[in-house]
Amino acid sequence: MPVEASYGEWLQADALYATSADGLLASRWPTQAIETEAISPFAHKSAGVDEGGRQLAFLGPPKVGDAHVVHGRRRDLVGTVVTLTIDSLGYDAGVACYVIGADETQVPGCTVLTVLRRI
Repeated sequence: MPVEASYGEWLQADALYATSADGLLASRWPTQAIETEAISPFAHKSAGVDEGGRQLAFLGPPKVGDAHVVHGRRRDLVGTVVTLTIDSLGYDAGVACYVIGADETQVPGCTVLTVLRRI
C-alpha cells in the first residue's frame, strides 16, 4: 500500500518540543531539579504542554516509597496508578499510588508492590 507523500514528510519532520517547569520547586531545590524528556504521539504542541503539566502535577511534589502485599499475581500493575486502601499508614480513605515494582516471588500467591505516593 503506497504512502501519500505529505504523510511521509510528516513522519520524517522534526519533533515539536514543549518544556514544562515548576518555578516553586526549582527555587526551593535548584541543585536537585531534574529534567526528563519523553517522545509522545501527540500531533499538536498544545497537547504536549498539557501532558507536561499533568506530569509536573504528579512528579513535582515530594513522594514516599512504600511496599504492599496484594493477593494474586499483579506484575501487570507496574507503570500504572492504583488506589490502595488499608487500615493503616494513612491509606484509610484510599491513596493514589504509582506502581514502580512488583515481586511475585516473596509471598506465595501474592505480589509485593513497590509504590510511590505523595506525602
